[in-house]
Amino acid sequence: WLAYDKEAARRSRLAERAHSTTGVKDELVSTLAIAADAYLVRRSKPAGMTVVAGYPWFADWGRDAMIALTGLTLVTGRPADARALLTTFMRLVKHGLAPNNFHDDGKSAGYNTVDAALWLIVSLERYVTLTNDLAFGKESLAKVREIIDAYIAGTNYGIQVDPKDGLLLSGNAKIQLTWMDVKIGDWVVTPRSGKPIEIQALWLGALAAEARLSGLMQEQPRYLEPYGKARESFSTFWRKNLGEDGQITERFMDVIGLSGEPDGSLRPNAALALSLPDTPLTPEQLNALINEIETNLLTTMGLHSLSPS
Repeated sequence: WLAYDKEAARRSRLAERAHSTTGVKDELVSTLAIAADAYLVRRSKPAGMTVVAGYPWFADWGRDAMIALTGLTLVTGRPADARALLTTFMRLVKHGLAPNNFHDDGKSAGYNTVDAALWLIVSLERYVTLTNDLAFGKESLAKVREIIDAYIAGTNYGIQVDPKDGLLLSGNAKIQLTWMDVKIGDWVVTPRSGKPIEIQALWLGALAAEARLSGLMQEQPRYLEPYGKARESFSTFWRKNLGEDGQITERFMDVIGLSGEPDGSLRPNAALALSLPDTPLTPEQLNALINEIETNLLTTMGLHSLSPS
């Protein structure tokens, strides 16, 4: 009974933190806060706070941890855990890349991801902004710049800024670097090498985050010119597309390939891109995308990863 009472009290404190942070005190918030707790774990090798990407199949993955950070820690009133989670992945940044996943032996990590380091910067800014932890923000700004500098100069897996338009290139036909990363043998199931749309949005988000964090630290931002160039070039994703019904419509491309050819496959990645605050768009583009997703991708269980048609 002592163990039961101790755990019941701990869960009660988790619910109270979430109530205080959100300003909403009801059973749903309590349930979500306690459910979120199950995903936050500590690893021993390498040591630190991390996030289980999904029970029962997945361990911890960099992009998943950073995407989930806001919901698991910041809105549940657990800023210390957010800081610890950011520290785990920042400490292991290598050649500008955040770990994609940790190997089971605990001795090394995989780095085949273009977006984990960008999500890391976006999540770091959210943490600093919501907690006003300027000391940690100042301490982390050098790591943010290290990542951006590596992406601009070019790093592993063909990740580099295209000097012609300022957008971010990544990968080749044999490497999967985005969240659509299933690979069976040598078969990359969803090839997205080149310039995926959500990666460009994250690139813009990282560049803009550096500017805002620099402002908070009373420092000069370093990447205003690359940000402006990439932002202007984002419009290249909005193109005319011939549908299966023979109608020509304007829509967002999913990927601009390494050869410059657009992939107009209808996937949810444009929605990911437009959910980030620094992505440029017009109201017409937003409405068109929402209508397209509701018509072709939305189900009662979530979104298709590819249009059934």
